[in-house]
Amino acid sequence: MKTELLQKQFQQIGLTESLSKNQEIRFFDRSLNIVCDVCPSEELSVESIINQARSFLEAPAPSVNDPLRFIIHLPFELVQNTTVEESLLKLSDLFSGKMLSHLMIHSTSPPQDWGRVREMIKHLREKSENPRSYHVEFIAPFSSFDEKEMEELFNLGMRIRYAAGWLGESPSSALSQIQKNVLGQLSQMGFSCPIEWYVHGENISKVELLLPDLLYENYSSGFSLPLVSENPFYRFDPGFPALPDASDYAELLVRCYQKYHCYDSVIEPLAGLAMQTRVGAWHKELNQPRTIRLNIDRGGNVGYFLQTPSLAKNWTTIDTLSKSSLEELKNNLVEMVTAVLKRKTHAECRECSWEMLCGGLDETNATQCRDFQQETLCLYRKLFIKHFVSMRTAHLRIERKDCEQDVLISQS
Repeated sequence: MKTELLQKQFQQIGLTESLSKNQEIRFFDRSLNIVCDVCPSEELSVESIINQARSFLEAPAPSVNDPLRFIIHLPFELVQNTTVEESLLKLSDLFSGKMLSHLMIHSTSPPQDWGRVREMIKHLREKSENPRSYHVEFIAPFSSFDEKEMEELFNLGMRIRYAAGWLGESPSSALSQIQKNVLGQLSQMGFSCPIEWYVHGENISKVELLLPDLLYENYSSGFSLPLVSENPFYRFDPGFPALPDASDYAELLVRCYQKYHCYDSVIEPLAGLAMQTRVGAWHKELNQPRTIRLNIDRGGNVGYFLQTPSLAKNWTTIDTLSKSSLEELKNNLVEMVTAVLKRKTHAECRECSWEMLCGGLDETNATQCRDFQQETLCLYRKLFIKHFVSMRTAHLRIERKDCEQDVLISQS
């Protein structure tokens, strides 16, 4: 009875969600910006608990560095387009001083010419208002190693991931061959070179067998196991590999998370979910999702997406982006993101307690829904978000009546 009363009272002050944790109850808002742990006891009345929680919520929030994160996917072919550089600079300056930009350049084949990549990174570093806030990562298969070229890119701060499992244009049954000697050379040079294994129904049984050897070759740089649908070249169309069974994929992630826990900072998609639960899903000052994902396709169209790059909602083009004013772009982006979040078509998202932390499902049309495999996209996220929510540090802990509330430093 006391628990039910506490839940009703906490809902009235904005902490609408709850989770049992040992003998405690964890109360939090849907974006996880506030987390409060309560240890119910006979000595502690409901009124006392709520008063302490309300006092904490009404107190001025401490000043913290609270950046917005932009994750931008870019195909390697567009690196040759100089307009892209100006567009990326515009994006990095949209929320001046309050954002981190993570540019992810994707290639379906081993890159042969690094000249334009090098020039682009230099340009971004030199022209950006905050060069240290711009991270560039190259995701591709690698078939050769040029020490001089790679040393220059290493010194510019470029990160790399070795793409495997599915490369974007190969048949679903074809497993890309990982050049272990090249992987070893990149790692010996100093690159942290995780394996980016795109998981689908036909390769899910193979990756665990390969991991020990690959981790040896990349000097324990780690690995990621994103769904193949997170590859920006993937489509929910005939000829593309099907997503794995929901339970099989969730179980794969659980096994790897438990066995290789020392790589938890790079294992995607789990690292992103863990970060979301650590800092909260909503940027209160800017009134926007804390992470904004953009996909730039080969045609130069820029779209906003939640989970799947190919389902991005069209926003603008790189040409328009490079020519528009920052204020105009900012207003258009906020308007578009707000519209996408309000127009979620999946009832399961609207009813799910983890919807804000997860981000939800992208809108699909009737043709795409046929191969969408919604459960595969949802099950692992629900499982791990619940786990990460239970593990994170609370902002406030309320115990006995004769003890003062224990206010913990926010991690966000």
